[in-house]
Amino acid sequence: MGLSSFFKDLFGTAKKTVDQIATNAEIAVEEAKIAATPYIDKAEELVETTLEKVKETTSPIIEKVEIVAEETIEKAKDTLTPIIEKTKEVVQEYSEKAADGLDTILDKVKENTNPTVEKKEITIDAIDVTTDDFTEKNSDSAEIIDKIEPQK
Repeated sequence: MGLSSFFKDLFGTAKKTVDQIATNAEIAVEEAKIAATPYIDKAEELVETTLEKVKETTSPIIEKVEIVAEETIEKAKDTLTPIIEKTKEVVQEYSEKAADGLDTILDKVKENTNPTVEKKEITIDAIDVTTDDFTEKNSDSAEIIDKIEPQK
């Protein structure tokens, strides 16, 4: 029996020691929380102050960037508007010249072809229709370009 009471005393003492260590650890954690509270409060205040300073510092910079961006957009509009207008004019002019050139070619082809051959007449009529389609499509393109407004 002496052996069993030896082990009971030995493990019972170990259990009491573990319980005491756990209790001491809980107390230490609570004390650490209490001791850290003022530091946490100071850190929160520092973060808030820093954020306010950053906002104050960057606000004028952001306003200047917005002003510069607006001025740049306005200058781009002023610069690009005449270019767009000139492009429209040039496209229209060359479309008309191309259509006139095709008409001239067709007239010469009609003059130099034998009108008695039906096959040639059908081909010329088909080319004439194609020229009319080309002229209409280029006119449509010029109208579409006229409708395009510069982006704001």
